[in-house]
Order: sequence, then structure tokens, then C-alpha cells
Amino acid sequence: SQMRLFKAVVPPLFSIHVEKGRGYCRVENEFQVTLTLTGEETQFVNEAEAQKEQPPTTKWRVLDIEVYIAAIGEDHEGDTHCIPPAQMEHLRHMLEKRMEHATHPLVELYTIMHALCVPLQIEILSTQANSLAKRRGELKVEYTADRGLRIFYWRSLNSTLSFDKGAPADGIYLQIKAAEGGKTLAILHNPPLVDSATNEPIQYDLCPTRLDVGSLLQQAMHYHSRYLLQRLHDLLLQDSAYTGAPGASKIVNSDYNGGHSILSIRLFEAYKLSVSVDCLTGRFTL
Repeated sequence: SQMRLFKAVVPPLFSIHVEKGRGYCRVENEFQVTLTLTGEETQFVNEAEAQKEQPPTTKWRVLDIEVYIAAIGEDHEGDTHCIPPAQMEHLRHMLEKRMEHATHPLVELYTIMHALCVPLQIEILSTQANSLAKRRGELKVEYTADRGLRIFYWRSLNSTLSFDKGAPADGIYLQIKAAEGGKTLAILHNPPLVDSATNEPIQYDLCPTRLDVGSLLQQAMHYHSRYLLQRLHDLLLQDSAYTGAPGASKIVNSDYNGGHSILSIRLFEAYKLSVSVDCLTGRFTL
């Protein structure tokens, strides 16, 4: 069985360990499936039978499935209570059947398990978001099959306060959805936010084994606050009435403001005006 396992096409993300006739197929932070092969003793009955090029009679058996997707504060390592036992048993039988008829069994295994882990993450984050919205009335949570999970925040902002004229006041949200045909988890934001240093879309920090929608929302608010300050800074520099010297205004991270960004504007001599964004409301504060 070890030779069959090594000869199989292995997905790039798989980490495989073989011990005592068992193969441990693991994807970091997602799952581990324990496999073995049965019926191998009938594969080589005699040389004449082997030359007939009949398909091997070995079958893949799924001995154990461990799913590591979990909310922060939960420990699912070696456990699967995030999936009901009846569904787990159905999954085990489905894996065996699909692998038996697949040209590349391990690729089929990865495809099925990864397709399970992506919506499972969305489900956990959706549960967290709904719980958070009950405690914070300014949040609104929506979930649809095509748009995925959307978390609306800063809803009290009037559209006239937005730099994007005509934008609806309820148009600020964090979006979490399946992408690339369900292969990946995409985290998007409206309006789109980019890293000012690289001009690339913001990358959010999310660990599948410690899912925390509150942390994601805080990251979105932090990046959005910096985006608003950058827009204000750009408008200030374009205003002919502003006579500040080069470098008189800049965006910095403030220790006293909880580590959030502030726009520091030198008015005259040693006097400065500090502008920040309230992360709970999205409003400018001085």
C-alpha cells in the first residue's frame, strides 16, 4: 500500500506521512484523512494474470477524518464535532466511493475535503457575525448563496459625508464568499481598499483554525479609516488655500489612539491638528 500511495498523483498542498500501512494525508489548518488499501493480496495472483492488465482490485479505505476548521477559542484538533456524526459517516463512504472510481484518487480526496472546508468557514463566520450584530445594533448581516456573507458597518454615516458622492449610506460592508468555483475563500470590501504602499488589494489575516469575524471587522475598520485619512490628506494637498510646507501634513500611527492611524497637520509654528477616524462610527474626530 505504501508503494501505491507514493505512485499516486499528490495534490501540492498535501503533506503525506506513511506508517504501518496507513497514509496520513494532511492539509495544514484544514483537515487530515487517514487512508489504507484493502485487497492488495489479490493483486498479484500469478504472472499470467498480471499480464492481462486488469484493473487492480485494491480499494481505498478511509479510516479517519479530522477537520480542523474552528472558531477562535475552540479546539477541534483531532475532533470533528463541528460536523454531525451522521454526516461524517456519509462523508467517509462518499470519499471511498469517489476515490474508487477516480483516475487520481488523492486529487479527488483533496477536492472534496477542501470544498467542504470553504463553506464551513463561511458558516462559522456567519454564526459569529449574527451573534455580534445582536450586541452591536449598528451592524447588519446578510447572507445569500451568490454574494456570500456581507457585514454592513458604519451605517449611521450619511452619504453626504462620503468622498464617493452618490454612494448609499448602507454601502459599506465586509464580504466573505467562496471564489474560483468554491476552491478558495475570498475576503472583499466595499468600497475597495488597497494598500497605499503597494497599490494592491488589502490582505486580511484569517486563520481557519481560529476563525474570528470580530478580528476581521476590526481589520476592515482599521484599513478603511486609513483610506479615509489618505483621501482627506490628498484633498488637503490639492486645496490652493492650504499653505503648509512639504511634509507639514502626514499620516502616522499613534500610540495614544490605540495604534490607529491619525492625520497630523501642522498649522503654524509648533501647533498641530490631529485628525483620526472613530472606528465604531466612521466619523472624523479632532
